[in-house]
Amino acid sequence: MGYWLVVAIAAIAVLTVLIAVATEPETPEVPKRERGARPVWLAMGTSGNPPRNAGESVPPGWVDHIEDALGPAVIPYDFTRAGCTAEEAQREELAAAVAIAPDVVSILLGPDDFRDAEDLGSFERRLWHILTSLRDAGCMPVLASLPDLTSLPSLAEEDREALAEELRSWNAAIARLTAAAGGELVGCPTDPAGDLFTEEGSRYILTTAGHRWFASLMGPAVQRMFGIADEAAPPLSSETDDERE
Repeated sequence: MGYWLVVAIAAIAVLTVLIAVATEPETPEVPKRERGARPVWLAMGTSGNPPRNAGESVPPGWVDHIEDALGPAVIPYDFTRAGCTAEEAQREELAAAVAIAPDVVSILLGPDDFRDAEDLGSFERRLWHILTSLRDAGCMPVLASLPDLTSLPSLAEEDREALAEELRSWNAAIARLTAAAGGELVGCPTDPAGDLFTEEGSRYILTTAGHRWFASLMGPAVQRMFGIADEAAPPLSSETDDERE
């Protein structure tokens, strides 16, 4: 009697396991592109443009310059917006970026957060969530460090030395989080030559030369990841044709 009781208990246990396995929801898989499908590049963060009315034309920005350099071999998406902060990118851009699951994501974030005196700890937490979410979706994040923002007009009354020290702390945090997330950091010169960025509409903006300058820093890293040789793509320069003349 005891023997059959043990057999019955064992059978019930096995049946319970089988039912649990059968009813467990399947782990969703990241959709894979067909072999030979074009890779995808996405830009997020700030566009570096001033806020404008709907339908108002804008000159080519850093995203446009990199898109031109990548050519038709890569599918581009532009999620950038004027004056975007890390909080706004996390709230308004990240979910859609993850859903697309691009191969490479170029990110320009931090200038407006720094200018607005955002708490560095809060910025780090938001940036880490953005970077790891992209990484877990199979994307390679490429993030830029911050240039010398101490020269912004709105910060002219601040202690320049203290600002410079704070800027170094921000760039150290950006470099550390990018490395921890397996991304790539594009270094911006801390003291770039020329009038490359300023402010408009209470937001950080790139000038016409500044857009080309930033594209010349970010573009080669993106081209390299897609295996696009520099000589096969239009050159990225920090100068316009008029400036070279």
